[in-house]
Amino acid sequence: CVRVRACVHDVCVCACIRYDQSTSVRSSRVSMPRLARHFVGTAVRPSLARRWHWQGTALLLVITVAVQHAAGGTNGDRGSDSAVLDRLGPLCRSLINPRMPPHSVPPPAHLARLFWLHVPKSGTSFGATVWKYACPAIPDEVFTPEGQKRLTATAKQEGRLGMTMHLFEQHAHLCPVDAFATARRWVQAKTSAVKGHTALPKPLAESGQGLLMLRDPVKRLCSAFQFKHTVGMAPAQRKKLLATATTPAEFLNFSGVASCATKMLTQSNCAQDATVTPATLRVAQNRLRKAFAFVGITDYWNASMCLFHAQLGGRPQPFAFANNRPSSRWTSTAARKAAVERIRGCRQVSNSDEPNDNALYDSALALFAERLCDYGLRVPTALHHMLTDNKLAMCPQAP
Repeated sequence: CVRVRACVHDVCVCACIRYDQSTSVRSSRVSMPRLARHFVGTAVRPSLARRWHWQGTALLLVITVAVQHAAGGTNGDRGSDSAVLDRLGPLCRSLINPRMPPHSVPPPAHLARLFWLHVPKSGTSFGATVWKYACPAIPDEVFTPEGQKRLTATAKQEGRLGMTMHLFEQHAHLCPVDAFATARRWVQAKTSAVKGHTALPKPLAESGQGLLMLRDPVKRLCSAFQFKHTVGMAPAQRKKLLATATTPAEFLNFSGVASCATKMLTQSNCAQDATVTPATLRVAQNRLRKAFAFVGITDYWNASMCLFHAQLGGRPQPFAFANNRPSSRWTSTAARKAAVERIRGCRQVSNSDEPNDNALYDSALALFAERLCDYGLRVPTALHHMLTDNKLAMCPQAP
């Protein structure tokens, strides 16, 4: 065997086509030109290189087949695993499915002119990921919990609104001009697409430009009850609600409170007193695929952050996995006691009491599990039943 080696990443093959099975394979993609540069290089005497030149094409073809066979055979799972890991980075390492077949994970598709449909109490912390993705020039420290605290303190000193989305808007001059979607007669400023709790505008209902996080309906309801969150409710109705709704069940049964997410996907505000029919629900369910490039689940936060970048590109940053909006209402003893009572009250409410949002949430879970599977990420055991038999066969789950 002539000791002339061709190396691609960590895979090395010598001129006698010998492959080291113990070598770690980082990628199963082999480039012929790149391999040729390694094979006929400065390490080979000029006379030997000329002698081998006429055999180069045939020999390199054999070497390529050998490397690809080894990378896709013995260590094939690691090839796919590493490709996804290289793309997403170490923060998603534990969520990558190492048993995905090689070359089966689609490449990410960058999203421009995006909008975020922000369902109340469904993960405001996601706003940091949205803004950083749309406006990569904004410094990372702006999005950390510490950075947001500093911005909030400055805003209060200056007498300005201290909500997270408005704080990020201070840096909007660093955003590309096509970062956010606009809809005529809807967006008054370009950053309106990523702040507030505005319902889905009809012009964007089939755009595929949206970002959405959904939360278990009962958990969302209990949080909304804690903060008396009623976006879209008439002032007189809200005053009545504050005087009469003393438990989560009473809050849910108050006119306009139920079906918040379903209404927001069908052009009504969260607490607007709008009628939701079975046809309305079907429209909302269909729009999960048509209006949104990404649908995440608050209850599977880390997997959602990794899926976001697997689908749309970029790497998740540490702040994406942090709670950037911890509640200040849990700090006192009285607040903690009130929270315990709220949790007890929530036990009296079940998902069957929120039939529309529960059906929408189930559809979102099924879509979420499908996309985790497609993009090489582990599907949580609790969601395996959401996958079809064909999908389970296409992406076997790691134990």
